[in-house]
Amino acid sequence: MVYEEDNEEGGNEEEEEIPKEKVKRINISVPPEMSEEWKGWAENLGASVSELVRGSMKFVKNNIGDLKKLNLYGKIMDELGDEIEVAVKESGLKDLDKTLNIYIDKKKGKKKFKPKVVNEVDKERIIKRIRGLIKLENGIPIDKLARILNISDTDAESLIYELVDEGIEGTLEENVFKFSGNIEEVIEKLKSLI
Repeated sequence: MVYEEDNEEGGNEEEEEIPKEKVKRINISVPPEMSEEWKGWAENLGASVSELVRGSMKFVKNNIGDLKKLNLYGKIMDELGDEIEVAVKESGLKDLDKTLNIYIDKKKGKKKFKPKVVNEVDKERIIKRIRGLIKLENGIPIDKLARILNISDTDAESLIYELVDEGIEGTLEENVFKFSGNIEEVIEKLKSLI
């Protein structure tokens, strides 16, 4: 488009309009409801559907590398998830609730955690460790008992209370249960509780 404009000297000067970016028309087919939706967006934004599509495609073009990376990360995470599922199945963690054998003591309203001992050999090994702990410490430290049984300190303390309830006398001093009586009696009571 060419038009005339007066310059300061009063003369006319011809200027050309800045050329527009060359565009090529393409047709795309979309479902009718999508077409109406796009037209509504364009009206709300004060633009044409073509301008919206061009702007969107520029965004996609500028971020396509990021999308490729995101897709790659997604595949990596899927593979990692599959590996985790296999590891959980192989480790037995899937049935952790069965392994812990959690039950509620109706009388006291407390949770009792009774670790599942796979076999008598494991139970004897645990009892030997507890016996050694008692001999070394001249009592039962709650934190160490918890580690041996693989339970929380709170649950180990509850186990001590259960020992007292079973007739083992003693006192709790600085998180160590100091009992009065025979070590073997305490061990037998612990055997029945774990």
